[in-house]
Amino acid sequence: PSYRVGLEVIEEVVNANEIWVYNTKTRKVGVYHAMSKDPRGLGRPGSGLMVKGTTIQDFNEDLSIQKTLRKPKEQINNWTGNAKTKFAKAFEEVKTTPIKLNGRMNDNTIILKAF
Repeated sequence: PSYRVGLEVIEEVVNANEIWVYNTKTRKVGVYHAMSKDPRGLGRPGSGLMVKGTTIQDFNEDLSIQKTLRKPKEQINNWTGNAKTKFAKAFEEVKTTPIKLNGRMNDNTIILKAF
């Protein structure tokens, strides 16, 4: 996983169709889906996710969920690479109850990947 901080990460998140996050304190991995997706990645205004301060904006509240990892040291290795389908498959394999995301980021949150 990438542990970059600052403007590089913000540039990846803005206009992304989905981002994968991991909270080290609560052991939760989650995915934010954009409300209006930009399939070709052209950066059209009003499409993708936006950032304001430490809050993710313009995400679909129904589709954006998180799950708690029971064995994070073993399971977190599934969230590496560049394939969106690999991330989705690893997320489906986690059998805990899904919880809605609120859009807030903090010091314990790591952005794993932006697609």
